[in-house]
Amino acid sequence: MRHLIHLICRKRLKTSICILFALVALIPLVTIVVSTYYSDRRQIIENRDQLARLDLTHVTQELDSEIESYENILYQLYTDSELAEKIRQLNNDEASAVARNQIRRELRSVFWLRDDITAITVIAKNNEQVFYDRLSTSLQTNPCIHNFDLTDDELFAALSATKGYTIYPVRFATHFANSDYYLFYIGHKGLNEKAITQTDAVFLMSVDVDLIRTALKASSFSNEEYYSFIIDQSGHVVFHPDLSCIGEFAGTSTSDLQSYISRSTVIGGKNLVYYTQNSAQTGWTVISVLDCAPFTAAIDQRLLISLSISALSFLIAFAFVVMITSHLTQSVEHTCNTITELTAGNFSARVDLRQEMSPEIRTIATGLNRLADKLNVLIQSEKDSAEKVKNAEIAALEAQLNPHFLYNSLDTINWMAIEQEQYPISNVVSALGKILRYGIDNSNGIVTIADEQNWLNQYLFLHQNRLRNMLQCDVQIEKDTLGLRIHKLLLQPFVENAIIHGFSQDQELCRLRIHIFRVDELLQIEISDNGRGIPAEVLDRLSLDRDAIQKNKRYHGMQNAINRLRLYYGERAWIHVESSPESGTHITIRIPPEKEG
Repeated sequence: MRHLIHLICRKRLKTSICILFALVALIPLVTIVVSTYYSDRRQIIENRDQLARLDLTHVTQELDSEIESYENILYQLYTDSELAEKIRQLNNDEASAVARNQIRRELRSVFWLRDDITAITVIAKNNEQVFYDRLSTSLQTNPCIHNFDLTDDELFAALSATKGYTIYPVRFATHFANSDYYLFYIGHKGLNEKAITQTDAVFLMSVDVDLIRTALKASSFSNEEYYSFIIDQSGHVVFHPDLSCIGEFAGTSTSDLQSYISRSTVIGGKNLVYYTQNSAQTGWTVISVLDCAPFTAAIDQRLLISLSISALSFLIAFAFVVMITSHLTQSVEHTCNTITELTAGNFSARVDLRQEMSPEIRTIATGLNRLADKLNVLIQSEKDSAEKVKNAEIAALEAQLNPHFLYNSLDTINWMAIEQEQYPISNVVSALGKILRYGIDNSNGIVTIADEQNWLNQYLFLHQNRLRNMLQCDVQIEKDTLGLRIHKLLLQPFVENAIIHGFSQDQELCRLRIHIFRVDELLQIEISDNGRGIPAEVLDRLSLDRDAIQKNKRYHGMQNAINRLRLYYGERAWIHVESSPESGTHITIRIPPEKEG
């Protein structure tokens, strides 16, 4: 996210504003539209699922009710005592032909109670078969169970051993009158009133598959978006709108059923969902398949309309932002162009104060114009200063002749003193020449403590000759400090102030002590004398009131030296002056030395 923000901010102002507006406007807009869409879609799906389950329950109950009505018809037959007597006669071979005709009449009497009854078959214990069907008038061949997978003996044994009704799945029964007949079967054993444990006959009712088809059509959904099929406990198809699928293995697991449904061509659509409901009457599982597309089409259409309206609103708002931003950025670009001209050296460039400028841009432009005016003044002043510096350099070059003349003159005096055998004068003149050369050559340079010691020896030599050996100097410089580097002539103002101003003219013995040593990473310099000292009021103002010190010429050099230390070392320099009248002065300086070269 931070990288994205930095990337946007590096664009031009107009581009950055437009991008930020697009992000700020689009993100919440799209979020609201999409979240509303998914919320409505979820609600529609929940309502669809609830409706589909209720509808499937209704369809399953309708199927169970229909099958139960057919079981009731079968119940009338196997509980009919007169029919049971005729079946007994048939088993005992007592007037069997008459009994067979009477049984057929009984079967025909209930046959027309429901339209989907195709045949009713009675199989006696002696393997005699009596049936009545609506497909043919044959008394020998029963077309409805011609292709049944059980023989009469097996069917009698199976039904005799079963309590209650047995329902056999739908299967192809026969082809009659250019039509294929698919039937399912309801079976039940007959009751022997004299011996309940014995079975004289079994009853098998053949029912047209239209019964199931009609029951499943009780759904409230249309055929274009919905269909149902039935599987048994083993996962094989009991009924399917495509009758050629009957008997196929659909599966019992969710993945198997989903795969089987996806291969079906009953209804189109790829977004198919299914619901299951167990039939209490048959033990079968009724599965309804629903196409989700019609349910989500409206919400999808509404999403498209919402996105279109949102996009149109965004484009209109974005156009206004671009127009407003263009006016704003024109002022900014004009100001930036002026800055570019100023940096290129055109110091006469100025920002035109336009009416469409915002108050902030106008303030910046006004300030820039004022800054440019001041810059012109500074440039002119710099030119004047440069001219003065040039003149000063010329004067300095001309002034270089004077030191050389002075060196040559001192050298001449030195040789004259040697010729006259005035060796003390020669030594003083030689020391003075060395002092002058050291002070003038690279006067602000950085030197070692050893160089400063050599200069100090020459300087003290001159003053000792002047004071006729009344000056005693004790100079202690630790060896580990000789290689350290400090600014040239750093000690001179303090030593000079002690000798020139610190000692009185009538003082018999003047002592000066100089001690240089290291304290941790700092260089400590101590300069002390037994002179007249510094008055307390001067000492208080020494480091605070520079103007007041300048009025007293005696301490002007010391104040300059303190200021010089602070310029060189800043807050790292520490100076402490202890003094009282007639008791001398002790100066302590701590500075960070330069590393050894």
